[in-house]
Amino acid sequence: GGGVVRGPVFFGHPFFFVGGPALGSPWPRWVTRGFRPYIPLIAHQLDAVLRQKRIPLAETPSLRKRDLEPLLDKLEIGPLYAIVVACFPWKVPRWLRVLPRFGALNVHPSLLPALRGPEPEFWALRLGLRETGVTVHLMDEGLDTGPILAQRPVLPEMTLPVLEQTLATVGGELARDAVHALAAGEAQPWEQVGDPTYAPTPSSYDLTVPTDLPAGWAARFVRAVAPVYAPLTVLVMATGQRLPVVDVVEFEERVTLPSPVELNGEIAAVRFSPGVARFRLAPGTSCQAG
Repeated sequence: GGGVVRGPVFFGHPFFFVGGPALGSPWPRWVTRGFRPYIPLIAHQLDAVLRQKRIPLAETPSLRKRDLEPLLDKLEIGPLYAIVVACFPWKVPRWLRVLPRFGALNVHPSLLPALRGPEPEFWALRLGLRETGVTVHLMDEGLDTGPILAQRPVLPEMTLPVLEQTLATVGGELARDAVHALAAGEAQPWEQVGDPTYAPTPSSYDLTVPTDLPAGWAARFVRAVAPVYAPLTVLVMATGQRLPVVDVVEFEERVTLPSPVELNGEIAAVRFSPGVARFRLAPGTSCQAG
């Protein structure tokens, strides 16, 4: 009543919906857990969108009932019909999941049950997957485990930042459609089928590129994740040499080198198995055998 539009509450990384088609629908209340995107530009875009759409952004120190319930009451959201979670690293407690009429939805950037966990985009590139995508599912007691409402595949043939943006846009579309389907009584969730895989936060080992793998994989991986994780380490298996690299220049899969590494200024040609990749070294690199 009173002209207030009732709608979903969004929990998560604000980057996920900025610029996405979901903003074409009324999203009258956003709630995040009190952290900002690590990219300042995205934070600026979020603030601009919220001002334009007249959407209040509320921040809470925790998801405990004593902290969050008074905040929801203060926002005068009224009866909830959905909670949408995206790129949200904390488990949503049961009291909150059962609060809305249609439950709580999670937008996860992989084709579940593949790549459950916090970094599915990275692992799609690390594993050289030919296909990844986005899943919208109902939340249950587990993490990324509930019944699926919608999925859409995406080819991960791009850099990590572009892949994240692409999955964000697709996720926004799927979340919007899933909420409407639930409201219309047309949603038909299905259980996750198959053996799950996991996508943990990458360690230094996961950012290492060993030369006993193909040059094509090494080049594609470095090119994709270097904008976020550079410098990466190329580990020359024959010598133990470790090369910090920031980009790939080129690669050839049907050639080889007489020696494991050939240095030419800031460019290192590295022999893989099979093929050769040429990388741009990190500034100030002194390459010594390890």
